[in-house]
Amino acid sequence: MGYHGDAGPEDEQVPLWRRCAGLVILTLLHAMTYADRFGIAGVLPKLMKFYDINNSQSGLLSTLFMAATIVGSPIAGYFGDRYNRKMIMFVGGIFWVLIMVATSFVPEDMFWLFMVLRCIDGFSDNIVYACAPSLIADYFFGKYRNYAFMVFYYGLNFGGQFGAIFATVIADEYPWQWSLRLVPAITAVLLVFLFFVIQEPPRIKKEGRIKDTGLLGDVKYLLSKKTYIFVCLTRGMIAHTSGVSAWWNPDIVSNTMEWYKNISMEKYNNTFHNVNYKNYVIISMCAASVVGIAGNTILVNIAEAWKKGRGVFKNRQNFRAPAIMIIICLCFMAPNIYGQQMLLLVDLFLFLASQLFSMFWGGSFFVLATDIIYSVTTRDRRATTIMYCYLFEHTIGDGPGPYIAGAIADAFRGDKEDHKSEVWSLLNAFHFSMACVVPAIIFSICVFIFMKDDYQKNLEDEEAIEGLKLIL
Repeated sequence: MGYHGDAGPEDEQVPLWRRCAGLVILTLLHAMTYADRFGIAGVLPKLMKFYDINNSQSGLLSTLFMAATIVGSPIAGYFGDRYNRKMIMFVGGIFWVLIMVATSFVPEDMFWLFMVLRCIDGFSDNIVYACAPSLIADYFFGKYRNYAFMVFYYGLNFGGQFGAIFATVIADEYPWQWSLRLVPAITAVLLVFLFFVIQEPPRIKKEGRIKDTGLLGDVKYLLSKKTYIFVCLTRGMIAHTSGVSAWWNPDIVSNTMEWYKNISMEKYNNTFHNVNYKNYVIISMCAASVVGIAGNTILVNIAEAWKKGRGVFKNRQNFRAPAIMIIICLCFMAPNIYGQQMLLLVDLFLFLASQLFSMFWGGSFFVLATDIIYSVTTRDRRATTIMYCYLFEHTIGDGPGPYIAGAIADAFRGDKEDHKSEVWSLLNAFHFSMACVVPAIIFSICVFIFMKDDYQKNLEDEEAIEGLKLIL
């Protein structure tokens, strides 16, 4: 059957070249959402100085951005399952570009307006999160769908790094606001390609047992899937740790460098090896992109071979291989990620090596989690399924994470304004955030336990719609 085989009815309606070109365009748009989000982190010290804000306010900036994403998630999912996804992305993308540009012109005495525009920016990001994975799931089937998602999530691996690198390099030579203007320019070009290349595949007509039950019906359906719930919980915990790290690591590195310079240049050089902040960002982000993509590619291929019983797994086929691989990856990450930032006080390259180790094992997480989600839910709810997952993930994860870490850091720092106090306050705040990887492991084990029943039930649901009429 199409859904579980290597080809399906939908992908035959769209030429192969359009599907492959569309995958590239959607991957680059996905990358731009992360470049937009984490480009701010690359210039965070300068932004905080420009607007004269503290750690709590800085963390709130990220949290409000994600709060807007949370509010928009069910809305984007609802429309993405019922209307033309290409036009939703195109029209919404134009609005997103205009908001990104406007954000870069907010004056220093109007931080409130900067936060409002970033909220609208976060709301606009949902168009890609809702529609792109759903389109890809309609474009590719069987093993090709996993490979397509692997490519799509390359955008996560290099998008944030690209945004941080560019923002840091530009802010070193020009006013930091210029660092916010490249992403909208690239996004505008991608929207032109999207309009002329992307083709909306036929949609399934819902009749029989598969009915349009509305938002409440979608929620009730998803809550009946224990596997789905625990995947969302796992993603939320990992998003919490990764969100806090991505937002606050640049500030920790920058302040540690200034702290050690004030002690002595010898201590600074012994620890940071004559690497300044700009070069650190370039080196670390480029390395993280390469290692993240490598981990994504290698681990997803291992999971796919295990799932299909190929190669060394010829006699060990297991449809729960993605869940097992997630557990293995998190177990490797857990002891390394906790207290990782403390290594920065010892040696920059030791800290970087620890980060890259985590990036390798974490690179495939969201691909494997998405594969599990789509294997236990029906195809007619693809956009809604992924968007409610994003909603839950951001609500408990990278939404409140940066603000919570910033508030804890401010509590530890008190009235002290020196670099040493800033570093130690953030390091103490990190203990709570990084500990979230432990419940993530527990939740991933629950995914493994419940996946069999939900998978079998979904096979029955898919059989019910296999012969349904497709409409243009």
